[in-house]
Amino acid sequence: MEIAEIYRRYYKVMILVPIILFGVMLVFLPRLRLGIDFTGGLTISFSSNQKINPDILADRIKSAFGVADVSVTPVTGGYIVEMSYPPKLKKVYDLLDRWKKGDETALKELNQILHIKDVNNLDAAVTAYADSVKQEIIKEIKKIVPDASNIVIEDIVPTLGPEFWHLMMNVAFWAVVLLLIAILIFFRHPIPIVIMLVSAVFDGLAMLSLMGLTNIPLTLSTMAILLMMVGYSIDTDVVASTYVFKRVKEAGPYKQAEHAFLTGATMSITTLIAMLVIYAVGFLTRNITVIRIANVMIYGVLADLVITWMFNTPLLIWIGEKRASAH
Repeated sequence: MEIAEIYRRYYKVMILVPIILFGVMLVFLPRLRLGIDFTGGLTISFSSNQKINPDILADRIKSAFGVADVSVTPVTGGYIVEMSYPPKLKKVYDLLDRWKKGDETALKELNQILHIKDVNNLDAAVTAYADSVKQEIIKEIKKIVPDASNIVIEDIVPTLGPEFWHLMMNVAFWAVVLLLIAILIFFRHPIPIVIMLVSAVFDGLAMLSLMGLTNIPLTLSTMAILLMMVGYSIDTDVVASTYVFKRVKEAGPYKQAEHAFLTGATMSITTLIAMLVIYAVGFLTRNITVIRIANVMIYGVLADLVITWMFNTPLLIWIGEKRASAH
């Protein structure tokens, strides 16, 4: 059966599929967690030939250090652990930050913990204390993974403050406004604008929900990919709207929908192949950031396939038929 014939017979039924999927995915949205880009924390990577249950190691670290947010990711030849700061280490870091901002009471509290004799050695004392906490973490890891080696621990400081969010919201607002103006000038009708806004919301929430389902945190890198994939979804919507809404008189809505689908599907399949290659590279090089970026992009492409060709395109056909019958 040709794609045009499928649209002709089932385009009204197709619209229900994304709506149902959207409702199901929202269940997983509350499971989305903020990454250590937002909260600060530690990443620990190590080599091991031992097969372990990641949840067992995560639970061990949580109970040993009173940490709520721990994720363990198996990679080729080892594991990567991401965890928020243990409370006692976070307290020391916070006190140091307060003292540097002029809070003299913070120095007294630091002295009770670190027993500082010379304030000029404060940074060195904090570093030594942090190193001791990190050694405790390594000991706990080796209790579960005795052959752990090549252990590397890195501090991840929270980089996304209120100023960043304010700037991001301003940039996003004006980007959307300018984009909608360009779309309105091109199509000279508000319907494509509404459809593209619906698509952007669906794609964004779908990616966030799938991230919650698969335990991928929201970080600086995944947030950038989210914004990029929302732009990608608008690209495919422009393809669908151009064929089905703007050029509908050339071959009828169903045939034009088929042309649009073939063009858009080629774009999506090409992108998926590229993302799978990136995922494989990240997996082989034990780069958790690359793995997550590839995952989120794959989620975005899959969500876009559903919303563009099973909701937006059928909706354009439906609206086109109503406009035709009105004339």
